[in-house]
Amino acid sequence: GDAVQALARRVGASGRVVGIDRSAVMIAEARKRARGLNLPVQFGVADAERLEFPANTFDGCRAERVFVHLNNPAATLAEMVRVARPGGRIGVFDLDWDTTIVDGPDKETTRTIVRTFSDAIRHGWIGRQLPRLFQEQGLVAVTFEAIPVFVPNAFAELLLGGHTTRLQAEGVLTSEQARTWWEQRRSADERGVFLAVVTAFVVVGTKPGEA
Repeated sequence: GDAVQALARRVGASGRVVGIDRSAVMIAEARKRARGLNLPVQFGVADAERLEFPANTFDGCRAERVFVHLNNPAATLAEMVRVARPGGRIGVFDLDWDTTIVDGPDKETTRTIVRTFSDAIRHGWIGRQLPRLFQEQGLVAVTFEAIPVFVPNAFAELLLGGHTTRLQAEGVLTSEQARTWWEQRRSADERGVFLAVVTAFVVVGTKPGEA
């Protein structure tokens, strides 16, 4: 709910910001964090593919790091467009995991880890697909920006640690390959030369019609 709070401070007391999530636990935490802040916020458990709001309700709709996990990104974007008012802005921020690069001497092991990690994500290519999805929904004035996101080694271990363990269990990597790869990453981090980057896409469009 932190992003909802930030938006609420921008719209002011006369506005309203609604945050949704499929997880009741996440919504409960968002409500807890907003309690006593006197902000115009509302939270609810909802399915992004079937929003329970009338058409033309909101001045703008946004999603951040959501589309990569959805069952049907196109259906969700259609719902965002439906509930936005004519002239309303739609914005999505998400990652393209197939663009991950990691500096290291073992090209084949690195390529195997990066490729299989992207393939294991429901929509690992969603970043590059967003501009097309926006255009297919009839949005106008569509703009997009590709942003490199630098990943520190500690976060890389959170992201890829379990994945490399699974690759060993599946026989894709040997334990020696995985151990050596992580030793190289940690050594690079200790020497201040660790580099891992993934590309994020920020895509914005406007619903046709007069505001």
